[in-house]
Amino acid sequence: MGRRSKWIVGILCLLMYIPSDAQSVFGRWKTIDDRTGNPKAIIAILEPRCGYGQKVRDL
Repeated sequence: MGRRSKWIVGILCLLMYIPSDAQSVFGRWKTIDDRTGNPKAIIAILEPRCGYGQKVRDL
C-alpha cells in the first residue's frame, strides 16, 4: 500500500467512526391508522438501566 492509499483508508475509518446526529428511537411515538388517518396507539420506548422496554397505550 502506498502512502496515499493509507491516508485514504485512515480518513475513511475516521469518517465511519464519527457518530451521526440521527433522531433517537427512544421516547413517545403515536401510531396512525393508514386507512382512517386516526391515531391508534401511543408507544413509549424506554431505555432503563438493565435493558430496553416499551409501554403501549391504546387510544
